[in-house]
Amino acid sequence: MKKRGFALIDVIVGLFLMGLVVVIAIPILSSTYGNYGNLNTLTEMTYLAEGIYERLNSLDDYSQELIQDLLENDEVVYRDLNNRHKDRYQSKILCLDYDENFIDVLIVISSIKGKGRVKDVEIQGSILRK
Repeated sequence: MKKRGFALIDVIVGLFLMGLVVVIAIPILSSTYGNYGNLNTLTEMTYLAEGIYERLNSLDDYSQELIQDLLENDEVVYRDLNNRHKDRYQSKILCLDYDENFIDVLIVISSIKGKGRVKDVEIQGSILRK
């Protein structure tokens, strides 16, 4: 008779400890999954900003036209994103300073859907004028 009571207490204590582990583990796993999504978005935004910077440095016709617009307006919205990125990100190029040889630009990538969760990615650099 005494062993049955101890077995019941052992089961109750075991269930309590398992419940405690689950209550602690679920928020940690949820937070980790959310942070992984944010990290993935930030990585993609950084890759996109670097691609825009390299495109501006390539000195092709589109880049030269974009640089002329940038010198006239001090801010240009970059619209040459591929279909996968058009719905998710907005990109702006700001002219910070320029002289006869170089243009200092700031490329800002903003997430359209993730407002508040992910900060903007900014890359600053210099572009050689043709």
